[in-house]
Amino acid sequence: MTSEQPSILSSVLTFAGVYLLLALVLNVVLWALETYAGFTMESNAIGVLPFVIGAMQSGQRYGTKMLKKPPASYSWAVGFWFVMVSTVISLAVIYALLSYNGDAPLELLNLALADLERKGISRLVIYAVLGGLLILLWLAARFAFSFGAANGVKLAARLAAKQKL
Repeated sequence: MTSEQPSILSSVLTFAGVYLLLALVLNVVLWALETYAGFTMESNAIGVLPFVIGAMQSGQRYGTKMLKKPPASYSWAVGFWFVMVSTVISLAVIYALLSYNGDAPLELLNLALADLERKGISRLVIYAVLGGLLILLWLAARFAFSFGAANGVKLAARLAAKQKL
């Protein structure tokens, strides 16, 4: 056990690595299922898996290193950064894909917002909904990180007990 708490940056980098790897693998698997088996996902709820699993793996790393759950302030801080990193990665991928197809991403965004305004939905409502979603992701990240840390502590205790035998 080390008395030095891992930096927030190391936890965020662990999250980002797991998040990117799982997102890539998940997309390849879903593409293969659609291409070769004719199976398509009707819902995108599965897209939250890389986010939650990344947060849990980062928490497990923390728990096995520290042999205790993180303080609440640390969990909230890394949860916030998990949301920021995943949002930036997602926006970068969307921007790159739209740019690759020859579309102007910011023009498409303005057109979409204008279309919603014509339907009677104000930008304030859109921003409030997006803000609410980010807060829900923050809560999910915080609790997934803490859950992963608790599992990491249990895993480290089991390994220590097994080594004593």
